Amino acid sequence: MIGFEDISIEYEKGIKVIEGFSTVIRTGENVGLIGANGAGKSTLMKAMLGLLPYSGRIVVDDIKVGPASTAEIRNKLGFILQNSDNQMFMPTVIEDLMFGPMNYGMSPEEAEKKADEVLEKLGLTDIKTRHNHKISVGEKRMAAIASVLTMEPEYLLMDEPTSALDPYNRRVVIDIINSLDKTCIIASHDLDMIMDTCQRVILLSKGKIVYDGDCEELMKNGALLKAHRMELPLRYQN
Repeated sequence: MIGFEDISIEYEKGIKVIEGFSTVIRTGENVGLIGANGAGKSTLMKAMLGLLPYSGRIVVDDIKVGPASTAEIRNKLGFILQNSDNQMFMPTVIEDLMFGPMNYGMSPEEAEKKADEVLEKLGLTDIKTRHNHKISVGEKRMAAIASVLTMEPEYLLMDEPTSALDPYNRRVVIDIINSLDKTCIIASHDLDMIMDTCQRVILLSKGKIVYDGDCEELMKNGALLKAHRMELPLRYQN
């Protein structure tokens, strides 16, 4: 599990981006993390990875997130960035997928075998040898997910996984998320995607939890969403 106990994060002294955040993400859950711009979604994910200082306590499988545990924590958490161009930095897809496992000590042969397994599972074998600058935005997003999965993380953090995708590739990413046997925390403004992938949702507003519970129940509550600068999912709009 991932536990948060009274988490607060400041970018400037006295200005809290996250304040009093406490909850537990249980193994096997897909949890949506939603909120307007500036609510603190990406900030919280960065703190989980040890990229930002915080007060309180974040634990991943009873390991406290902090400078002494950075390597161990990042073995457990896979982070899929909103902008795949910031994640796919090698010349070809296969080189990107092999990069992480090889840095963890796998031989090139073992790393390629692992990459092939992930590509086949996700239906991406046709882009294995393609150059990253010659594949589409959707293909690059899916390749970025594959590159994280080759590292075999126990938990996945996803920051806006469907942003800038056309409807077809958006559906492919949703299907991939639903096929994963992973605990996922998904930060997104795409509330219909959150409904398709998550049973539980946390609504952040000004760094505080204003709702933590059943996804569908919140998505039908137009008054609560509007009060925190969000709109009903498209499926519930007249």
